[in-house]
Amino acid sequence: MMDIDPLVVLNDTLARDIPITRVMGISADDYDGNRLKLTAPAAPNLNDKQTAFAGSSYSIAAVCGWSLLFVKLLEREIDADIAVYKGEIKYIKPAVGDFYAVCVSPGPEIIEDLFAALATRKKTKIALDTTVYDAKGPVVNFTGGYAVRIMG
Repeated sequence: MMDIDPLVVLNDTLARDIPITRVMGISADDYDGNRLKLTAPAAPNLNDKQTAFAGSSYSIAAVCGWSLLFVKLLEREIDADIAVYKGEIKYIKPAVGDFYAVCVSPGPEIIEDLFAALATRKKTKIALDTTVYDAKGPVVNFTGGYAVRIMG
């Protein structure tokens, strides 16, 4: 395993390669090997009702799943391309104030299946669940379909 801080690499990658994350103020601020958290301030994400724009909620959720995969691949030193190919979202209530997204890794057997598929077929797909929260609780449930392909 590489001796690096995965959050530093992830935040650099988001800022460089996914420009909307800079505009939205998204940053990765917690990762424990199983659970990844992205945060976003309210100000650049407000709609006309002074709640989070629905597109911002969708974006942080989709990027959170992408980010969890990015970090899992980074930990194994695997250079792969990740793309969202499908997303299903349920808006529970408007987000008021700053908000954050949490994606929890599926069970270890699912992650091992992902790495085994990459080793043999060089590509695979996985579904990940992300929840977006504001200070009072959940505001969005998102399930993303992610395609992963070995580079080169």
